[in-house]
Amino acid sequence: MARDLFPLCQIKFLGRDVSVLGQNEFGPCALLGVVNALLLRNVLALSPDLGHVPAKDLLALLANRLLETNAARASGSDEAALNLRR
Repeated sequence: MARDLFPLCQIKFLGRDVSVLGQNEFGPCALLGVVNALLLRNVLALSPDLGHVPAKDLLALLANRLLETNAARASGSDEAALNLRR
């Protein structure tokens, strides 16, 4: 089960404290890279109190963010929104 857990580390990034994911026993993966990029951009946030985060929770967090972003874009009236509704 430990292979499905990612440790959280605190770093300073552009003057703010950010929780980022560390590697699990399998090393780096695409999920780690995507989530860390979103954490650094302040698009996602994880509490440093968590310590470790299961992969399934990361996938759910990422999926929810994608759904929220797509819903917001689909509600507009620009060309991109019209394409999403097709």
